[in-house]
Amino acid sequence: MNLLGLTDRLRFSPVLIVLDADGPLAAHIPGDVPVHSLNQPRVRKVMPKLVAILRRLRPAVIFSTFTHLNLPLLAARPLLGGARLVVREANLPSANLPRMPWPWAFRQGYGRLYGSA
Repeated sequence: MNLLGLTDRLRFSPVLIVLDADGPLAAHIPGDVPVHSLNQPRVRKVMPKLVAILRRLRPAVIFSTFTHLNLPLLAARPLLGGARLVVREANLPSANLPRMPWPWAFRQGYGRLYGSA
């Protein structure tokens, strides 16, 4: 929310895409930022809709901060029309890998995809 609020509106027109618009931070979204809700709490079910929205919006920069979304976005990068993709990890990946549903897949994703972000 801080980045959305501090983005220079003369240079950028920020847009927020969320899994669910009724989340706990909804009240903190700046009023001038359009919100696109994917209306789905599970990341694995939103990728086609997310890619379609991103292709329609044609953003210059995509900023992602959710591990379960970072990797699929990096994999879908060829479909995103040359947008710069910035990913942020909220946690230490090595500490989270053992608790992830498919640790081997995430380890491969980190190794193969994160270098291109």
